[in-house]
Amino acid sequence: RNAHPMSPAKRARTDDETLDRTVRALISRLPHFSQYSQFRMQRLDRDDPVDTHLEARFVKQVTRHRGPKDGDPHREAPQFKVTRIEQIYSKRLQDKYLAEVCDVAGLCERKAARLEVDAVRVASFDGLDVNEFLLYHGAPSGLITRLAAQG
Repeated sequence: RNAHPMSPAKRARTDDETLDRTVRALISRLPHFSQYSQFRMQRLDRDDPVDTHLEARFVKQVTRHRGPKDGDPHREAPQFKVTRIEQIYSKRLQDKYLAEVCDVAGLCERKAARLEVDAVRVASFDGLDVNEFLLYHGAPSGLITRLAAQG
C-alpha cells in the first residue's frame, strides 16, 4: 500500500470535520426522561467539545437586528463574550416541544419539504424529518432562569 502523507493543514481540517460531526451527533439527540426526572440546569465544562462548538456557532451567527420598536433601523451586531453554556433538563418543556413536533408532522402529513439552513439539523424522532434545527435566541439575562423553567 502506498500511503500519501497528508499535509498538517489538511489533517487539521479533517480532524475538525470529524469533531464537528461527532459534536453534531451528540447534540442532535434529546435526553431521555422518566416520570421521576427533575428540572435541572448543568453548566458545560469550558473544554468540552460541545461547549466549544456551540460557542463558535453562536458567535458566528450573531447578526444585526432591529429594535426595540417597530420600524426602528438596523443596529450593529451586538458585541459580547460567552461566559458559560448551560444545558437545561426539563421533562415538562421537552414533552411540550415533542407534542408540537408531532402536531407539525401531522399538519404536513410527514411530507415537509427539506430545507437547507446554516444550522445544526436535529431529529427528535427517528425517521421523521420536519426540519428541526438547533437555533439560538437571545434574551435579557434576568429572564433566563424563568425561561428555562417555564418555556
